[in-house]
Amino acid sequence: TCLLVQNANALQTASVAEFHSNSPHAGTRNVVQIQNDNVNAVNATALNVVQDAAAHAMKITQNANDYGLEIAAGGVTSGTVFEVGSNTIEGGTLAHFYSSHDDTTARNLVKITNDDSAATGAIGLKIQQDSTTAAAIRADGGKIEFINNSLNTTATFLGITNEITKTAGDTNSSDDFFGIYNSLTYNHADQCGNVVGIYNIA
Repeated sequence: TCLLVQNANALQTASVAEFHSNSPHAGTRNVVQIQNDNVNAVNATALNVVQDAAAHAMKITQNANDYGLEIAAGGVTSGTVFEVGSNTIEGGTLAHFYSSHDDTTARNLVKITNDDSAATGAIGLKIQQDSTTAAAIRADGGKIEFINNSLNTTATFLGITNEITKTAGDTNSSDDFFGIYNSLTYNHADQCGNVVGIYNIA
């Protein structure tokens, strides 16, 4: 260990360590930098935080209009960039995205973008539900809307479905789907009706 700070057992409201800067210089810099610079050190964790108390393990307060957290993982090809795992969750939540701002500006609270048209094998969102009774997706309020600009359609789906297949013949459609579907194949042009009910194949 190159630097060890211990025996801070008398702390009440103070900190074990603090890194503070008030420099007005606009030069690019890292106030604190941790770097593991050897590619062979495959078992070296750059930063490990262990929190034994029922309190935040890490807290980020962003007071300016920029990223609160940015992960740049240009070297990851087949691995995972961001992972949250817990085998002890009972009444808790793995992830919570929350907003209570009353501004009416159009925005996305959560956005997933695959920005390369050549990435034909990249799925934007995949959900695997191994439970036989719990829902894979649940929307409390509002509606689920699918807009496929390549097919020139503004159809809205309200309900539960395993598969929706839309083909090139579905142009200029604005159908609304309501109900529970196992397999729905829709390939008719210039439709303007509603499909309501429970269907196995439609």
